[in-house]
Amino acid sequence: MFWIGCQHTYRLNEYTDEDHAVNANRKNLKRKNYYLDENKIHRAKVILGARTETEAIEGALDLVVFRREILESLEKVAGKGGVEKVF
Repeated sequence: MFWIGCQHTYRLNEYTDEDHAVNANRKNLKRKNYYLDENKIHRAKVILGARTETEAIEGALDLVVFRREILESLEKVAGKGGVEKVF
């Protein structure tokens, strides 16, 4: 884990050294501070099988982006053809 000292010691993230090495190469990483509902974070962590809160939040954000991409794709094909009855 990574620590920084000021008047107090702050925990910067929950990544292991291995996780940090992988994510350090991601250009768009930025440290943020938010007030978030602990219960929602815990539920997302369990549902997504995430090891850390950060992993859970990133996974949840990925799902939101994916949902938007799916909706945009569906809007593009809407009305382009009929639904065929297969049964």
